[in-house]
Amino acid sequence: MDDGGSIVSDVAEAAAHVGGSLLGEMTGSQSQTPTADDVAKLQKNEQEFKKDAIPEVQARIQAIYAEYAAKKKKEQMMAEQQTEAVEEQKQELNEAKKQQIDQSNPAIAKNRAEIKNYGAE
Repeated sequence: MDDGGSIVSDVAEAAAHVGGSLLGEMTGSQSQTPTADDVAKLQKNEQEFKKDAIPEVQARIQAIYAEYAAKKKKEQMMAEQQTEAVEEQKQELNEAKKQQIDQSNPAIAKNRAEIKNYGAE
C-alpha cells in the first residue's frame, strides 16, 4: 500500500510541475533568463533559417508574378478573340445586307457591276 501512495504523490508532483510551467508560460514569466550562449544559438539558428527561407519566399513571389502575367495574357487574348469575332460578325452582316439588296433589286446589282468596271474603260 505504500507503493500506491508514492505513485499518487509522484503524479501530484508532476501535475504541479506541469501546471506551474504552463502558468509561467501563460503569464510570460520565465524561471531563468537566457544566457549569451542561448542568444548566440538563437541568432545562428535564425541566420540558417533565413538562408533557407529567403530563396523559398522569392521563388513563391516569382511564381505569383508569373501566374498573374499568364492570367493577364490569357485575358488579353480572350478580349482580342472577342473583338475579332465581333468584327467578323459585322462584316458578315454587311455582306448579307448587300446580297439581300442585290437580290431584291436586279437593277442595283447591274449598276454595281457597271460601276466596278467603269474605271477599266
